Amino acid sequence: MSNSSATFPIQCGSLKKGMFVAIHGHPCKVVEYTPSKPGKHGHAKATVMGCDIFTSRKYEMSHPTSHTVEAPVVTRVDYVVR
Repeated sequence: MSNSSATFPIQCGSLKKGMFVAIHGHPCKVVEYTPSKPGKHGHAKATVMGCDIFTSRKYEMSHPTSHTVEAPVVTRVDYVVR
């Protein structure tokens, strides 16, 4: 792949269940997304729990909803073996 990347930026507040996101460098499928309301001195934050697409291990991250996070480019290819 020339002039392309394995990830692209996405706003944390726009994540939804079933989307893909990189959590601590691991490509994960979002299984739980919990936004919180902004506090007196802070921004609204979101807690994202994801399941690694290769090992099925669960990872969790918390970021302000206005910040960007990395989302992996995931393509699925099905083969028929005869």
